[in-house]
Amino acid sequence: DVAAAGNAGCTESARRERESLVYQHIAKYAKPDDWTACWVTAQTLIIYWGLFWAACAYRGPLERLVCGTLIVVCGLTRTRVFCLMHDMAHQSFWSSRAANVVGATLLGSMVYTPYSGWKHGHDYHHRHSNNTDRKQNAQTAPLTVRQYEAMPLWRRAAYCAVYGHWSLLTTTPFFYFVVVQRFLSTWYENLLILLYWGCVFGSGSTRLVTVDLLSAAVGASMGFFLFHIQHTFEGAYKASSKDYSRFDNGMWGSSNLLVPPWLAFFTASIQYHNVHHLNTRVPLYRLRQCFEDGGALFEGVPTFTMTDALMRLPYSLRNDEDLSFTSCYDVFAKGDPTAEGRACGVGGS
Repeated sequence: DVAAAGNAGCTESARRERESLVYQHIAKYAKPDDWTACWVTAQTLIIYWGLFWAACAYRGPLERLVCGTLIVVCGLTRTRVFCLMHDMAHQSFWSSRAANVVGATLLGSMVYTPYSGWKHGHDYHHRHSNNTDRKQNAQTAPLTVRQYEAMPLWRRAAYCAVYGHWSLLTTTPFFYFVVVQRFLSTWYENLLILLYWGCVFGSGSTRLVTVDLLSAAVGASMGFFLFHIQHTFEGAYKASSKDYSRFDNGMWGSSNLLVPPWLAFFTASIQYHNVHHLNTRVPLYRLRQCFEDGGALFEGVPTFTMTDALMRLPYSLRNDEDLSFTSCYDVFAKGDPTAEGRACGVGGS
């Protein structure tokens, strides 16, 4: 239990004092800086569109290798665009509410994500993540093993097709962003997507379509990978509504991912997820400084390397009793527990 380990040896008064100090520290960074926001936005868009058009236009030696590399880097930059949109949806990126709404709407159209639908679902996630009395549909292990075993065979198979680790970073991200999000969008958000698609598909350029779809797939997969490790790890804080603490969830139910320097630009500091859950008003361009300046205040928070994160990809079902995770493939392979119960004469007439 990560939360128990983090609070080990602490009296209730000491725990409350730490909570107060953590929130006081974070509050100092929960202020947007419009000049920094302008610079971050400008560099992100210049790099993204530069890579996009370079991948579309390049004709020369090793064309497939060069274009493939450009598409991958463009896709990773698309993840960064999503992180900016995510911050604007939290009203933390710009000091102006209107600028955040307009920016999130426009950037959202670049990453196939509606600001309106995203904000609604994501606000729910921040209020109730790891609350065992609430649905966890916004997480990558939304069901417990018991809930999964209670479902009919076809629903268990469908769950594997969505949350199993072979699809979690391949088909699921692309389908979610490109298809599912269209049903969560307002008419004007879908209109922006249609206008964008009209330019891409209407160009008649196969290369343009290929670059857009493949970079979207890379960006979506990277986003799902980052989101998966943010809350899906053994010992992550879990509590019922009666005992739920947003502080404990931020400290022990949200992770800190150690990202290599070459990848840090693309993740835009979202790897400091414990800070983000403690105060969503800290803009992404201040998350790293907030965490590093906090020092001992963040001692003991769940911290993982990229290798650690990859090893936890199979986690798709929860055991809330012992705070462990397992693979839905493993549970599915065991067969239908309800059928076994009927064979033994259990479960009514």
